[in-house]
Amino acid sequence: MPSVPPFVANNPPSKSSLFDLFPSLEASQLLEIARHEFRPADLYKLDSRFRDRSDIDRPDDSKGKSSSKDYPSLHSLITPLFTYFRVLSAFAASSGDAEATRVIADGSARYYEHLHDLHQRYEWPAIVEYHLQYHLIRRREMVNGDYSGWGRTDGDLMNRFLYSRLRVHPNSGSKRDPPSPKSKSAKPLAEQPCWNFNKGECTSLPCPDGRTHKCRLCGGDHMEKKCKK
Repeated sequence: MPSVPPFVANNPPSKSSLFDLFPSLEASQLLEIARHEFRPADLYKLDSRFRDRSDIDRPDDSKGKSSSKDYPSLHSLITPLFTYFRVLSAFAASSGDAEATRVIADGSARYYEHLHDLHQRYEWPAIVEYHLQYHLIRRREMVNGDYSGWGRTDGDLMNRFLYSRLRVHPNSGSKRDPPSPKSKSAKPLAEQPCWNFNKGECTSLPCPDGRTHKCRLCGGDHMEKKCKK
């Protein structure tokens, strides 16, 4: 294995506190994120463009709850989630824990990719419900010092919230055209072969994409290039 050169930074900036790094966020929000007490339902509050409007439009008895109305699009969820991970990464870095910082950075990137994949397959309100429950589970893990969960899919939650809520894509032809038999018989994600595994690029178990590691040609426990069929 070739040696990896050391990381070198010229004139590194002086260390700043979380309060200096994120002046637009409330101190209580920063502390809740650092203590892993931040409520997933309050994620929209990390984006002023959405939190101001949501607070005005919400009746008093509904504040503190969350729904797809707070996140009308993928962008409206990703934007405050990005801020959340920035705070979390900055907090880990300030502690001097390089490995935790790396795990958070890697896990957040995988989770963004996961959300984009879900957005192509399932109804948006169902994805919001999935995310809220997924975040709650990750929060409990982080209290115990485990940040690796962000890089994993959750088959149980997908079965609970997503598999029955497949997204209906508009047909390229007439609106009256019936859906093709292929779309009706589409397998759940957990039963679909992992393309990266078949290319020899995915070796993690469980699969980060939530798919099965089987040959896409014969269903055997080997990658496609090793298939003798």
